[in-house]
Amino acid sequence: MTDANGRKGVKASTEAFFMRHGKAPKNRIPVKASGKLPLPTEAQEQCVLANYLDRLGVLWCHVANERHTSKISGARLKAQGVKSGVPDVFVYTRSPKTQRPVAIELKRQKGGRVTPAQKRWLRDLKTEGFETYLALGAQDAITYLTELGFTRANLNKEKSEL
Repeated sequence: MTDANGRKGVKASTEAFFMRHGKAPKNRIPVKASGKLPLPTEAQEQCVLANYLDRLGVLWCHVANERHTSKISGARLKAQGVKSGVPDVFVYTRSPKTQRPVAIELKRQKGGRVTPAQKRWLRDLKTEGFETYLALGAQDAITYLTELGFTRANLNKEKSEL
């Protein structure tokens, strides 16, 4: 895009720079040489799942154990009760089908690694009455939640019965 004097606009100049230097602007998703989009990160998958759960209006939270801290902050958090391997998502609203709360460990669609501590947490929470699931991506988690009855229709029906 050029102005009346033939000068390129800021956006066009920026795009031209990045095209010449083989870099993508930070606000754009880079495309691999094969033409395929890269797999979303676990954080991106978590944002998709968070949006879905918020739109459903269920009581839930994300446990942010993946943060990086200093050794001192890490020791303080551990003393306050932060535990290794806790699942990423807790849905406290009970499943319309099973009447149980849900714990989900969310991984990337490919390449995510489950630690022994995460496996233990999922096993122990199942023993305590939770529905537990290891999801490979947000869509996998959403499909699982739908199977448990987490749909707007089911949740609105339960609220109207109260």
